[in-house]
Amino acid sequence: MTAKEYLERPEAIAREIRRKHGRIDTLRRLAARFGKQLNDVRVQETPDPTRMQGFLADAADEEREIALLEEKLQEALCDSARLIARLPSEEMARILERRYLDRWSWEEIIEETDLSRTQVFERHRTALDILTPAPEVEEENW
Repeated sequence: MTAKEYLERPEAIAREIRRKHGRIDTLRRLAARFGKQLNDVRVQETPDPTRMQGFLADAADEEREIALLEEKLQEALCDSARLIARLPSEEMARILERRYLDRWSWEEIIEETDLSRTQVFERHRTALDILTPAPEVEEENW
């Protein structure tokens, strides 16, 4: 695994958390809509109430997975911070911290450092080269 891939792990985990939150919202909307249908048609016929329960159970499963992912996210952020701390240059470390831990855009980093775009990219590349190879991480851990 390259240093860049290692440092991108927190953002990949955060994306997965956001995806799961979206799925939970969808499942809850479906459960609410299906619950309303149950009330509207209760006199005419009895739809399957387990369907709504299924939506809610799936949402609960997603919430449990999010809790685990949030723990992994914190671990990945700490691991990334420790890796960045190995850099010999505070300036390179700051660029990597802003990019991978704080998720700043290149423009924000350039503005903060008062370096040219080319200089920021050069220092970024040099820092990644210094840190490569990154510690190995088992795929199941992220």
